[in-house]
Amino acid sequence: MDDTKPPKDMPLSTGKIQTVTDQMSRISIIGKPRQFVYGDNFHQFCDRFTEYVTINELKKNLDMIFLSLVDNRTHASLKSVELDDDDKADAAKLCDAFKNAINPVVSNANALAKLYNLKQKSHESIDDYNYRLGIIAQNLNFSPSDLTSHKLEAFIQGLRNIAIKIEIVRDRKNLTYDKAVSSAKSLEAFFIEDNKNNSDDT
Repeated sequence: MDDTKPPKDMPLSTGKIQTVTDQMSRISIIGKPRQFVYGDNFHQFCDRFTEYVTINELKKNLDMIFLSLVDNRTHASLKSVELDDDDKADAAKLCDAFKNAINPVVSNANALAKLYNLKQKSHESIDDYNYRLGIIAQNLNFSPSDLTSHKLEAFIQGLRNIAIKIEIVRDRKNLTYDKAVSSAKSLEAFFIEDNKNNSDDT
């Protein structure tokens, strides 16, 4: 007998309605997905969440459990999604609703075109720009290496600051998507500080 898994008839809060906290305290740590943060593959996270729910036989308040496992940005995007009781009790239905909110279904070609047409907005930070790019990229059905390559090209192409763009591609041979984003954020911070110092001098 597996003593690591609570018995099905384990009593919950006496005389109280079962809450999300009750469920979270009963479940095994086995299968728990790590927190989703923007830029991760949302579809893979949903698959992992569904496995987690199935293993631990969770059937109530799945929306609240799901939202407790995502970062603040994703939480803000999903908390207003309208769900009925069936959605909240069925991991597959819940994930479908959340997937559509994060990544409306589009064709691969349309998603790729949208990715390359993305431009950094005026006064938009590198971090926020990259977040929007990551959301679009999740609609693309490519191998991990090809997807990363497309994200890199689109990221550079859509940068607003020409000086940052030129600096990033100096070592194009060894450039990766992660390096490009990190360098862009560092350069952004440098230019912001430099502009501030110049303003103080005038």
